[in-house]
Amino acid sequence: MTAPSLYVAISSHGFGHLAQTAPLVNVLAERNPRLRVVVQCALPSEVLRAHLRVPFGHIDESPDIGMRMANSLDVRSEATFSAYEELHSDWSRQVEREARRLRDLAPDFVLSNIAYLPLAAAAAADIPSAALCSLNWAECFLAYCHGYAGADVIYREMLAAYGEAETFFNPAPSMAMPGLDNIQAVGPIARLGRDRREELHDRLGLDRGVHLVVVSLGGIFTAVPIERWEVTPSTRFIVSGTEVPRRPDVSALEATGMPFIDVLASADAIVTKPGYGTFAEAACNGAPLLYVRRTVWPEEPYLVNWLRQHARCGELSRGQLHTGRFHDDLEALWNAAARPKVKPTGVGDIVAALAPRLFDADEP
Repeated sequence: MTAPSLYVAISSHGFGHLAQTAPLVNVLAERNPRLRVVVQCALPSEVLRAHLRVPFGHIDESPDIGMRMANSLDVRSEATFSAYEELHSDWSRQVEREARRLRDLAPDFVLSNIAYLPLAAAAAADIPSAALCSLNWAECFLAYCHGYAGADVIYREMLAAYGEAETFFNPAPSMAMPGLDNIQAVGPIARLGRDRREELHDRLGLDRGVHLVVVSLGGIFTAVPIERWEVTPSTRFIVSGTEVPRRPDVSALEATGMPFIDVLASADAIVTKPGYGTFAEAACNGAPLLYVRRTVWPEEPYLVNWLRQHARCGELSRGQLHTGRFHDDLEALWNAAARPKVKPTGVGDIVAALAPRLFDADEP
């Protein structure tokens, strides 16, 4: 009996796509330790290994364009359109090139979050596939690039590629995806951390009464002038994804010596942007959260509305992020009633659907 094989294409647009995909791959590998995994992703190998608890072959290439970003909040529309226009100028050739790669590797199944080229290539190579994500690039592309000549043609080709997947799994909360009839809604996907608050205070040399506030705008570097914020002895900011100034009330995430998910689960609050990974993990770990909007990002209203239902949260302006004047907002979070933690049931939902496609009936 040959070992089943899985080809996983993970967008390198920040860390959220990996955060959604890795828990699923880990559970599938636990279900069948013989599963062979190949991952196509341009994120650093050490980042992949921190999330994936399974041996994997690594193709160090991004499977998609994503969006061209000025920072974690702002999309460069013209650069984004140019990149997609180039990709789709010879679309059939791009599909065949990727199909040859898949034929050579001969996986039993292709899973994509959320590159659409591997899905079109899998169909061309007659390999079954599924997509997994709370958004798709077609709707993001249309939101920012609809005014460019030829955008409608590119959008239709993107949708057609997504439509090649047997199923497009949408973990809660997901944006609306008009034009796709292969959607399957599933529960949230999130890692669960350990509350190590007392240990974290000890590692950072803090009194127990100091509030721990994580500042993380995701996997895309964003300059935040934390050096201009007022010094707050009663709060320690734990910073990731931006410059870390030398201040008595600021520590780099790396200084904690803990996984990010444990720091999040131990924190008194998170300051971030609307993004699936941090929003879902905050709700599932019971962490209060303040967010700064991206405004045009089409997934954002769905994320924000869901978080308001399930977690203590509040909105900051960009001005507040740049000045650090949000202590009253933090106090409001801490004075609000705690919400029940959300259960991350999405992985179980997807495994129930995918296991029969990946594993023989007599396998574990």
